[in-house]
Amino acid sequence: MSKVLIFTDIHINPHKRSQERLKDCLQVLDWVFETAKNEKIKTILFGGDLFHDRQKIDVYTYQKTFEILMKWLPTNQFHLYLVLGNHDLWFNEQTSISSVMPFSSLPNLTIIDQPTRMKIENSYWDLIPFTHDPIKAIESLKKEDGSFQYALGHLAVDGAILHGSSLS
Repeated sequence: MSKVLIFTDIHINPHKRSQERLKDCLQVLDWVFETAKNEKIKTILFGGDLFHDRQKIDVYTYQKTFEILMKWLPTNQFHLYLVLGNHDLWFNEQTSISSVMPFSSLPNLTIIDQPTRMKIENSYWDLIPFTHDPIKAIESLKKEDGSFQYALGHLAVDGAILHGSSLS
């Protein structure tokens, strides 16, 4: 049986200008690939929010993240699927512009910017980028070939309590 490594919401950034926080985030990203290598996992799924601030990412953070991806992805040991999260998007309601889109030029990396059903490691996966209307996204996937066995999405849930405040 094939394995898949899933991680999400790493929010790479120097929170409150903390270089230690940024260093920790980058080490976690590197650790994900190291773990996949050690466990002989070929598929890595990321559930959204690679970076934290949707409006600005400092150059150092962006370059160091890019360097880690460049260290691992060209080796052809893995394929990384990046599902867009709300913090990856420039617009709150659209997936057309995102901070991770330039990474799509890297080998072995796929950006998931629309609800997508795909066969990964002999199983069907429904991958859903950030949306305020998850029901509509799920309905659109029902038209796709195959029957999903697993799902990974970055979803807004109406009425959810997050950090002490309502999302609605």
